[in-house]
Order: sequence, then structure tokens, then C-alpha cells
Amino acid sequence: MRRRSIGAGASRSAVPHPPAAPSRASARTGDLGVAFLGAGNYAKGVLLPILEKTKGLSKRTIVTATGPSAKRTAERFGFSTCGTDPAAVLADPSVGLVFIATRHDSHAALAVEALRAGKAVWLEKPVGLTLEEVDSVRRAVKETNGFLMVGYNRRFSSHARAIREAFAKRSGPMAIQYVIAAGPTPGGTWLTDPKTGGGRIVGEVCHFVDLCTYLVGQIPNGVQARALGRDPEADDSTMALISYPDGSTASISYLANASTELPKERFEVHADGKSASCDNYRVTALPGGKKVKGVNQDKGQAEAVRVTVEAVRKGTGSPISVGEWVSTSRVLFEAFRLGGGA
Repeated sequence: MRRRSIGAGASRSAVPHPPAAPSRASARTGDLGVAFLGAGNYAKGVLLPILEKTKGLSKRTIVTATGPSAKRTAERFGFSTCGTDPAAVLADPSVGLVFIATRHDSHAALAVEALRAGKAVWLEKPVGLTLEEVDSVRRAVKETNGFLMVGYNRRFSSHARAIREAFAKRSGPMAIQYVIAAGPTPGGTWLTDPKTGGGRIVGEVCHFVDLCTYLVGQIPNGVQARALGRDPEADDSTMALISYPDGSTASISYLANASTELPKERFEVHADGKSASCDNYRVTALPGGKKVKGVNQDKGQAEAVRVTVEAVRKGTGSPISVGEWVSTSRVLFEAFRLGGGA
């Protein structure tokens, strides 16, 4: 298994470490004007219903690839107008916050355009499909002093926050084991197209890397990875070992060959003789016998949106720093390359 230090051999444009200071925007008064770019399954099933329940928003415009789709979605979720041209949204002075939930290959370019138009941005993952795209977004945040939040929601789950709090005073390194029973790679979808969706490693594993970084509380400094099987384009099962400066490690097993009868996500955290575990963001066992358990699964989406809207309104920094989301991308691209991916 090959090991690569994160940042080794990087180009001059690679993000510096430690993470850059949080971006800031001016405080806003009155209802916050929101526009939404893209209306796929995740947007309509998760993000838009959350916005529908969020107070203090003026839902201005939804943009999708086709007019009829935009009209139906705008009517369903209470947006004032709809369209097919993102440029019209970016030129609208009544829009303060833009959600970008389009196909993955358009994420970076749209984020850069929105930042340069003076908008606060919620960017769904992944930030980009190449390190060059990721760095273009980083530069735009720096040059505009803009606000950009990446949709890594799991760190905002009540389960993740309880585990982080339980280990807040640890003195030794942390060990994390994260297993994802992803199931077979779906065929015929743009998500697995390397040019459009980037594949499941880049498009989905980013969530788990970010969660581990949040729990450890440090930026990763190395990664080892190995793909299962001989054809990584047909079987995207991957095992990665991420290292951190304090000696902590995070093992992520993303398994396309696992049984779908298993919980899709499970992780364990160990440090200082204490352990915690989370089963699919439904039940979490904490040190000392305490538990976190809710009626519904809590992956943190609603809380992530809430803290983002609050930060934009107050003009404070993004809940996830630039250094964190750039380091997550670097880990993914190194893991994909070392593991035998394209």
C-alpha cells in the first residue's frame, strides 16, 4: 500500500497549510434573498424541503436545465421566479445566498462566478473534479473575501457533535474506523461518469473524510489507499488510511461489495481508553454508557443549513474553513490515484 503526504509535490497554486482564516461577508438585515441552482433528487428530497421550513428567507429564484422543470420546482417550494440561466440569478441584487446543487462538473465554475458576483455560496460536494478546479474556488474566496460553505453535513449531526464533545479533552491520538456499505455501483448514471460526476470516490467519500477531520480536529497530513479488484472503474470499493499531525488515524472502507442489509454507515472512535460508535446516524453509544438516539436519522443537513443562513445574516465566517474543504479534496484525489483510479 503506497503512502502519500498531503501537499507533497504540490504545485505553487496548492492550498497552504494550516487552513486559511474563515471567509467573511457583510452582515445582512431583513429577509435573506436565496436562489437555488439545480433541482436533482437530493435538492428536491433534502435541501429544498429544509429551506421551505427555514424562517427569514426570501426564496427568489430556482434555475434548472429546462423551463418546465424550473417552473414545477419553483411552484412546489414557494420560489417567486424560475429560469434556466444562472447568470440572471448572479446579476440579481435581491439574491444574497446562492445554493449550487447542479451536476458535479459545473460546481467549481458556478461557485467562482457566484463569488465574483458578490454572493454568499452554499456549494454542494464535491467542490471540483480536479485539484485545479478546487484551487480556482479557493482563489476566488481569497480574492473576493467571500463566503463559501461546502455541503459536508455529517459534522453537523447531533451524533457527530456528541462524539466530538466526548473526546474534546483527549490527550492521546484518536483512531477512527468508518465503514460504508455502499452497495453495487449504479450503472447508467452521470454520477459515475468520470467527466460529469467524478465517480463515487470523489463524489461521496468526501463526506467521510470531512467527518473524520472534524472529529480529530486537525488537517490531514498523509493518506494511503488501495482499491479492491482489478478494475477500479467497474468496482469502486476503496480502503484508505488517513493520518494526522498528532498521530491520529482514520480508516475509511467504502465497499461496493458489501451487503445492502448492513447499515449503510457505521463508525467507531477510540482514544485514551474510551470508545464511541455511531450506527447510521440513528443510534450513538458514548463513553460511560450514554446514548444519542432519535426518532429519525440525523445526518446534519438541517443544522448545516441553519448555521449557514445564520452566518450569512451575521456576516461571520463559513462554518467549514477553506483549509478543511481543500484538504478533503486533496485526500480524495490522492486516495483515488494511489488506489488505482483514473
